[in-house]
Amino acid sequence: MTIELKRLEDSRGFFHYPIGSDPIIGVSIIRLTSRTVKKVNKKPSSLKNPYDHIRIEKNSTQLQRKLIAEEKSYRQELIEQTKALSGFKKVEGDEDYEWKLKKQKEVIEETKKMIPDAQLRLSKSLVELQELVGAHEEEWAGTEELLKAKELIKDGEEAVEAISKT
Repeated sequence: MTIELKRLEDSRGFFHYPIGSDPIIGVSIIRLTSRTVKKVNKKPSSLKNPYDHIRIEKNSTQLQRKLIAEEKSYRQELIEQTKALSGFKKVEGDEDYEWKLKKQKEVIEETKKMIPDAQLRLSKSLVELQELVGAHEEEWAGTEELLKAKELIKDGEEAVEAISKT
């Protein structure tokens, strides 16, 4: 596999080989001269793209969706592991029974430790998304992203409410 670099020459006679660009982290280029090789990073001073709010909002909603699913998966795993432990019986000739029982209990304890962490991250993410939508609701009025964000806020509130009931 070969990579072709596009060669650009500037007004001073330097050759530039762009290797990638990103509007958020800036443009990275390699500047080659006959004597030196320099890497130049230019970072933008602020968000200049008029659609940056949509990108930021999409990232927030994706995070919220991920955290809701993660919290549900930990709860489901805890239920499954508890059922597996209750059905754990000693079988004749099983020399590793005590070790297996100990490991099963460790799995349950680790899962129990992860649930509060997932709940905390979900709550923080929900508050951040609510603040983001509240600050820009008029600006984003009628956009699909705003509708998705409001739906995720509702789902997040339901998840937090379900957590508080248990």
